[in-house]
Formats: sequence, C-alpha cells, structure tokens
Amino acid sequence: MSTRGDVVLYHLPPYTPQLNLIDIQWKVIKEQLACRYFTTIDDLEEAVVRLVETGEVRSVRMTDIIAA
Repeated sequence: MSTRGDVVLYHLPPYTPQLNLIDIQWKVIKEQLACRYFTTIDDLEEAVVRLVETGEVRSVRMTDIIAA
C-alpha cells in the first residue's frame, strides 16, 4: 500500500478474481441467470439490467472487500 496525497494505492497480485470488482458482480449475474434461456440478446440484456436495478446485483466498492 502506498499513499499519494489523498489517494491510497493498493497493489494487487496480477490476477485475483476475489478482489476484482467486475468478477464479483459477473459471478452473481451468472448464478442468477445460469438456468435460463434467452431467445435474443435484448432479452438477456433486459434480465441483467433488471438484476442491477432491483438490487440483486449491488454495486461493490473496493472498501467493502478490503474491510471484509
């Protein structure tokens, strides 16, 4: 960890999916949609948007992960 002004930099290993925010969110999305069939890409996109809007896939901040 290093600090530059008001910014704290956390140095992560090259590949750590448990610390990669998008990997965490994609994992939840894939779990929610795994056994469903979508006839079009638009249907799939609508389902993903619905998951995010309803809060089933919540925004994750790095501080949430580090504090855990």
